[in-house]
Amino acid sequence: MTEDDPENRREERLGIEWLLTTQVAKKEGVHPTTVERWIDKGLPAVFATRVQIGQLIAQGFLANNPPRGVFLIRKADLRLIPIIREQANKKKGKRGRRD
Repeated sequence: MTEDDPENRREERLGIEWLLTTQVAKKEGVHPTTVERWIDKGLPAVFATRVQIGQLIAQGFLANNPPRGVFLIRKADLRLIPIIREQANKKKGKRGRRD
């Protein structure tokens, strides 16, 4: 059984194996917008389907259907966050005034 096998995906539960950006932000101590920037920089994430959004609302993870959609991040992919944060914090050379 591979990681992308449909049988394996059925076992993955929303809010446990798949986390919302707000859950990741709370865990990392940052704003959810920061997590969305990490997604832009390479943190693997998928958009939730309508069915998944309905399940998240029913389970109490969401209050309503957000207009911009919902990103879901695998709990296993959280190990990539330190690497992405390190890349974001690297200075890109001298900026500003030159003496």
